[in-house]
Amino acid sequence: IAIRTDHVRIGEAPAAGLGFSGIVSNIEYRGATVKLSVNGAGIEEFTVILDDEGFFARPVAVGDAVPIAWDAEDAIILGRLDS
Repeated sequence: IAIRTDHVRIGEAPAAGLGFSGIVSNIEYRGATVKLSVNGAGIEEFTVILDDEGFFARPVAVGDAVPIAWDAEDAIILGRLDS
């Protein structure tokens, strides 16, 4: 699947399986935004872009466990895995 990085939320429990829990592996402050790298659930690296206001409202640190969530309408299925 593909999800725009600015449509992903951290610190919010996923609804209906739309998300996962991961560990923050990197934080990059980019002026008006903050880029988080999160690993978990078999995902090597998942990127989340937050505006700085959103990040500092719920700051996290490298090594923190965080829930990641998104809305179904924000996800695009790129392909399916055959069993």
